[in-house]
Amino acid sequence: MNKRILAIAMIMVLVTAGLFAAPPTAKVELVASVGEVPANSGIRLVEGNGLPGGVDPVTFDPLFFSAPSEIQMATGVDTALTTASGYFTVLVRRPTVSGFTVSVSATPLKLTGQEKYLAYTITGTGFSIALPAIAGPNGAASYSGTASALSILRHEKPLRYIIPRDATATQGVYTADITMTLTTT
Repeated sequence: MNKRILAIAMIMVLVTAGLFAAPPTAKVELVASVGEVPANSGIRLVEGNGLPGGVDPVTFDPLFFSAPSEIQMATGVDTALTTASGYFTVLVRRPTVSGFTVSVSATPLKLTGQEKYLAYTITGTGFSIALPAIAGPNGAASYSGTASALSILRHEKPLRYIIPRDATATQGVYTADITMTLTTT
């Protein structure tokens, strides 16, 4: 009798389990990347103190689309003999945005393979980062702007770098990374 009750209970469990069990499933996850194209643009860099034509689309757009997102500055200048300085211009192009912020992070100017540093500054209108000739945290600053009534934001911001002369610095090649990040609203 116990075997019959056990058999009936097992049959009921198996039948009801089949009714409430989830069916087998399969899943496909789609992952798409969006690269930079003329329709969504971004941030670029050029050497020099601003653009001759400003943000006029006729001159700005061809320069923007041919400009790199990475440049090297102060190469070949011996800062034991002279101050190294120059300009680079940040270019921003985005369609239909109301505002933007460019955040800048600058690492210390460090001698390759050693814990030796040079001081330097990055400055622009309403903008400044100064890093001393010591190990330390990255420098950071940002600037913001708003778009005009145009459907495409075009913006330029000249920035100046200065690496002061340091005749007592250890000989070698010093490098620092200055990274610009664009966010829009």
